[in-house]
Amino acid sequence: MRSPRKHNHLAMGFLALSLLPLLIVQSCSKHGGSLELEFHEGTDMEASPSPDGRYLALQLWSQIWILDSSNGNARLLTDAITRPDEHLSPRWSPDGASLVFSSLRSDGGLFVVPISGGNPRQLTFHELDSQPNWSPDGRTIVFWGAGRGGLWTVPAQGGSPQKINSEAKEAQSPAWSPDGRWIACIWRGGVTVMASDGGSVRQITKGPADQAPSWSHDGRQLFFLSPRAGELQAWSVSVEGGDPIQLTDEHDLADYAPQWIPHKNLLSYVAGGKIRTLDTKSRSRGTIPFSARMTLARKNYKRISPALPAPGERLPVRSICSPVPSPDGRLIAFSALGDIWIRHADGNSEQLTSGPEDDADPSWSSDGSQLAYVSNRSGDYQVWALDLAGRARRQITTTAGDAMTPIWQPAGENIVFVRSLWWQQTLCVVPASGGGQRTIVSAGAERITPLGWFPEDQSLVIEQLARDSKTQILRSTINRIRLDGSAVSRTMDLPDQVDFAALSTQGDTLAYVSNGELWIQDLVSEKGSEQRLIQGPAFFPAWSPDRALLYVSSGKLMRVDARTGEQRTLPVQISCEIPRVNGSLLLHNARLLTPEPCEGLWDVLLRDGRIRSLRPAGTQPAPADRIMDLEGRTVIPGLINLHEHLYRGHPMEGFLYWGNTSVASAGDEGHWSVAQQEAISSGRREGPRLFPSGGFMAPAHVKALPENLRVKTAEQLRRYMDHLIGLGATQIKASPFDHRDPWIEAECIEAAHRRGLPVLSHFLRPASVAAGLDRKEHALYYGQNERLFPSFAQDTIEILRRADIGISSTIVAFFVGSSEGHLRFKAALAQADVADFLLPSHAERLRKSAESPANADRTALMDRFLEVYLANIAAAHKAGIRIIAGTDIFFLPQGLHWDLELLVRAGLSPLEALRTATSNAAAALGLEGRLGCISPGAAADLVVLEADPLKNIRNTQKIHAIIQGGLIIDRPALLKAAKRG
Repeated sequence: MRSPRKHNHLAMGFLALSLLPLLIVQSCSKHGGSLELEFHEGTDMEASPSPDGRYLALQLWSQIWILDSSNGNARLLTDAITRPDEHLSPRWSPDGASLVFSSLRSDGGLFVVPISGGNPRQLTFHELDSQPNWSPDGRTIVFWGAGRGGLWTVPAQGGSPQKINSEAKEAQSPAWSPDGRWIACIWRGGVTVMASDGGSVRQITKGPADQAPSWSHDGRQLFFLSPRAGELQAWSVSVEGGDPIQLTDEHDLADYAPQWIPHKNLLSYVAGGKIRTLDTKSRSRGTIPFSARMTLARKNYKRISPALPAPGERLPVRSICSPVPSPDGRLIAFSALGDIWIRHADGNSEQLTSGPEDDADPSWSSDGSQLAYVSNRSGDYQVWALDLAGRARRQITTTAGDAMTPIWQPAGENIVFVRSLWWQQTLCVVPASGGGQRTIVSAGAERITPLGWFPEDQSLVIEQLARDSKTQILRSTINRIRLDGSAVSRTMDLPDQVDFAALSTQGDTLAYVSNGELWIQDLVSEKGSEQRLIQGPAFFPAWSPDRALLYVSSGKLMRVDARTGEQRTLPVQISCEIPRVNGSLLLHNARLLTPEPCEGLWDVLLRDGRIRSLRPAGTQPAPADRIMDLEGRTVIPGLINLHEHLYRGHPMEGFLYWGNTSVASAGDEGHWSVAQQEAISSGRREGPRLFPSGGFMAPAHVKALPENLRVKTAEQLRRYMDHLIGLGATQIKASPFDHRDPWIEAECIEAAHRRGLPVLSHFLRPASVAAGLDRKEHALYYGQNERLFPSFAQDTIEILRRADIGISSTIVAFFVGSSEGHLRFKAALAQADVADFLLPSHAERLRKSAESPANADRTALMDRFLEVYLANIAAAHKAGIRIIAGTDIFFLPQGLHWDLELLVRAGLSPLEALRTATSNAAAALGLEGRLGCISPGAAADLVVLEADPLKNIRNTQKIHAIIQGGLIIDRPALLKAAKRG
């Protein structure tokens, strides 16, 4: 934390103004260099005893270590940094000479490494092979084939894996008995024992949450973990069956198998980040201390700070979305700045819609006289039609939920569209003249997209993203259906998921985007006619009548000829001007929290969107066009919410109404958030300053949604990064989905840093920290087993502190699921200043959820979760780790205030909590001294409060006035305009 200081030095303010251009160009990151790390605890640690009981193999910070229990020193055995990976589940060979472990790379699997060190030898080649266990004779390894299904064995010297029991598809966590005859596992809702050849099967326990079995040294007992008495504990049960016996009473037990230490008659397990031992007869407990040291070379980079555009500055528009050519190919309709536009053949653009509403997804009628599009001007997003001759518009649908991607039937009598209700999509049809809609394809697929019409019979061609019923793998399929929903035929199964798809106007060629690359497929020819047209990345592909494809990339409209591959940029002559601020404003008699408290009352002069001077209120006031006497009210910097996801329809006006003068994205569909950023900064719409991030940089196996920038290669990743730079991203969010393919995150960090952008992640992987990870999202440790209550142990605190990695708070996102939070959220939804900022269907869905009886077990679980989460925040804060405020809960516009309150509950003082949403957040954005503070030269973003938040942090909600860019925000008008329809 920075030491408190008073911002009452006018000369320093003028100096900051003179240095402002330099700050905009770049600021240097300060967290590079060589770090000496020493761990005494493990947040996500497993300890596996050697056959002679002298050593323990540790899974610690996603690497494998060898701990000598006689002296407590642990040495690093594997390297998950040079070749970015995560290593887990170490198990000893019976002779104690080798370890088997699993890898999380897509080209990973099981590996064997000598304990003396050296290059690991790859044993299996499936990324989801895990939980290995050696047979007592050392010849075979059993493992869980998570991606294959069930339990498998593989020769220890290499060979083809063989499935043990074809019926045991759900079995996992295998452990070989000491005599080699049996394999214990979790199957059929408890601990089960099967013969090593998969034959005889006996169920030992019945507990759906029982997990992680292991054997006693004599093979007469089984140990396992279970929460059957409340919290997760270690239990024992006779192999012959009977009632399990609880062995431990721990508060934070790691969910890895307890294991017998040979020759010591002790059971080992991990709890509270420490290696524990238990004498199962006397029940006495012990601890095995350890020290694990490593040197981490952490990379540095020069950061590019986001620009804060000045009033009167004109900026090019980058938010071009969904380009569609007219039937004659002469015009191109598209959305930008939240409005619908058309581009003429001469390159000039014409605006067709305007207003604070959000208009998107244009589609031409077959005669080119009308455009269908979606708009939230009446509440939820509905289908509207615009007559191009008279500019008259009419609402077509009145559906509950949001309409998306409308397309006209060629004859013009119907419009097909997608109805999305809380992420469930159905395909519907409605008469173009308006009236009742009907469903064509019911909800079930992850995504439905109408692509166009098959010329021969005018059947509708659609793309569906759904899971294969056998493999559960996501795949895109192309189908033809009639408007009554009956299938005509299945055109093709695509080899993988696709990000976008488009059908040619002739109906004979499909274009699709996969991993950013634009491909075309001849629907007439045999399979194998796929052709990569461009490397991309490409977004929103659409065919023109002359067999060219339009698409968007890096904020530009592009065209590629499908026959020759020739590419060119189509200039779009749109720019937006930052509104000028007329006159100056003097805030008189203000009590200042800059955020540091200033003694006495002050006068603050605002001009041209910036703070120009601070003077004690008793001195000669600076001349101003308008004076606002605050009569001793408290002024704080405008609040900065540094973790939100900005999707279509999210309440921009609501954020501003509640004093969030700046909001930063932590991953979303970037084109929409950039459109909102431009609409707000140009004065078309009210809302906070937006700092977009674009999509999540993610591995190819995740769901192909527009926000997921899925990659298989480093080249694809680098091209996506260039696109995000062109789009105007200010920070990058790495994949938040799972641990697989750690190289993507490490490569993402290096690629972003080469371009001067910071990277955020849920995870704390070794390779990512070495690459220079900037910030960790959420005060959770996402362990290998996704533990529910992952308390930060000493290793996590050490990594965050030494590497200077901050944490975004987001407590409120979890608080609303607790018993207290549920009641407060229910009450908040009854407030007009909350619900009216939401889309009507969102508000109704949330009300029904809040009013339904709470699940007692789930609520108790969330109460416990919140307790651990607050403790993690407290531990990080005590260690001096920078906390940055964020909410991750778009449907609660005042959520940032709740988060500040919860930070105080976690142990921060009100002033420290206030810093998290002001000076700390500005520093994390690279805007320290320019945003999130009250000082000369800083942006004039301020919140005037009726009461002092240092006396009670809840006083941040008692808002008297909001000033953004030197303009007083009309809060009543914001609230009135929010309720549309």
